[in-house]
Amino acid sequence: MMKTKEYFGYNRKAKIVTRPNPKLPYFGGILGLYDQLRLIIKRRCVKNIMVTSAVVGEGKTTIAINTALSFATMAGRNTLLVDTNLRYPGIHKIFDLDRDHGITDVLLGEMDLEEAFKKVKTNNLTIITAGRTLQNPAGLLGSEKMKWVVQRFSSMFDLIVYDTHSVTVSSSALMLSPLVDGVMMVVYSGKTRREIVQLACSSIRNAEGNVLGVVLNNREYYIPSYVYKII
Repeated sequence: MMKTKEYFGYNRKAKIVTRPNPKLPYFGGILGLYDQLRLIIKRRCVKNIMVTSAVVGEGKTTIAINTALSFATMAGRNTLLVDTNLRYPGIHKIFDLDRDHGITDVLLGEMDLEEAFKKVKTNNLTIITAGRTLQNPAGLLGSEKMKWVVQRFSSMFDLIVYDTHSVTVSSSALMLSPLVDGVMMVVYSGKTRREIVQLACSSIRNAEGNVLGVVLNNREYYIPSYVYKII
């Protein structure tokens, strides 16, 4: 079982930061993303954000979790984190939650929406896991029921973050993209070719999704040693 101290502060393996602390690794990047998103949310009235990537292994789940956590802890916003990566879900593992009784169960009409909410020890954060495994989950995220669910979430929370499939892995990400207010594309620095990222962004736009921007993950910057003494 995951110990509280491992993810309430910093989870070294998953690179999750859950409370403001400039001395923690990756906090600077998370704070920068938080500041940029806060401006976008205010200017464009964004509430529902989908996080995806062009290919697998870009770190989109880490970005989705840190985005939800930063707004829950630093802004005090009532935040919902939804695992819509129905083939390869990972959020329940990070928070040591049961995968079952999640979004698929709601979409299939097997449980009420409120019954899927899972609380964690972080204030202002609620999680919905992926739910039970399905042989063919395609189509669920673009359904009329999903459209209704997104609208209900908007009336209940200040910010909703959806972690979903990579664009090249499943069409589910494209199906969900027009239902949310905006899409964040995560790109692993030095790994994915520009052409693939451009194609993924074009696919989302062709599906009538709104690309808010691209997040460059794992970019390394040199920080002089004296800066650590200052902070």
